[in-house]
Amino acid sequence: MSEALREAAAQLQQAGVASPLVDARLLMAHVLDAEPTQLFLLGDDPAPSEVWPLVRRRAAREPLQHITGRAWFYGLPMLAEPGAFIPRPETELLVDWAVRTIRETGARRVLDLCTGPGTIALAVSSQFPDAQLSITAVDIDATALDFAGRNHAYLQDQGLVPGGVRFVQADLSDPGSIEVLGFSEDYDVVLCNPPYVPEEPGAYEDSVEPEVLADPHHAVFSGADGMELMPHIVAAARAAVKPGGVVAIEHDDSTGPATLALLEDGFEDREQHYDLTERPRFVSARKI
Repeated sequence: MSEALREAAAQLQQAGVASPLVDARLLMAHVLDAEPTQLFLLGDDPAPSEVWPLVRRRAAREPLQHITGRAWFYGLPMLAEPGAFIPRPETELLVDWAVRTIRETGARRVLDLCTGPGTIALAVSSQFPDAQLSITAVDIDATALDFAGRNHAYLQDQGLVPGGVRFVQADLSDPGSIEVLGFSEDYDVVLCNPPYVPEEPGAYEDSVEPEVLADPHHAVFSGADGMELMPHIVAAARAAVKPGGVVAIEHDDSTGPATLALLEDGFEDREQHYDLTERPRFVSARKI
């Protein structure tokens, strides 16, 4: 098995996959229906033949999550399929902040904007299994919301998340959307991982990894500077959060100052948060 892992990793490395050995282990574990940590127990056993077609698919830069049907996020085996946004591990930093803030403040009402497959809402809910929270998740895309609902049901069936997450369709670029939904100043915590990747016309395909292009375009890109949707997100968050409540919004690592500047009106305690590589990852603020 160790020799097979080396061969699979070599093929993936040659194809430009960023984490060839990790992906090789995950593909092998998927075929064997085992945990990656169990592979060393198999010693030099031959690899199952079923793994090699999967290695070729990954070498062609098909997302690993589409091959395995799972996207691990915050310890949860979330569903993954073509057409659904794949959660990124860096967003776990925003979830960490949210969970810590909820515990410290006793917050009970949480709003997740641009929820996509329900990533943030479901991850947060998993940390409060007694259903102490009321979580609402909003997206413009009906297909994404349907997938988020299936994701919720799948994780709930496994006992990994409680019930009570509500999914709602709304267009946040409509200035009155929060009021129409009846969400005005109704939430203690508002979270968002919006589309924010800058899209330079005619060039963005060369500036991002091929796997990113497998995600729905509208779930990833937001205009030439990545900020097209951000003013609407901040306005919606401002309208929905209670005075004294907090918001946190993920952004591109090139737009931290611009995103923080949008929070000057009506907020205090504005803060830039960084990831483990010291890149600006998300901002937070408290409503005055």
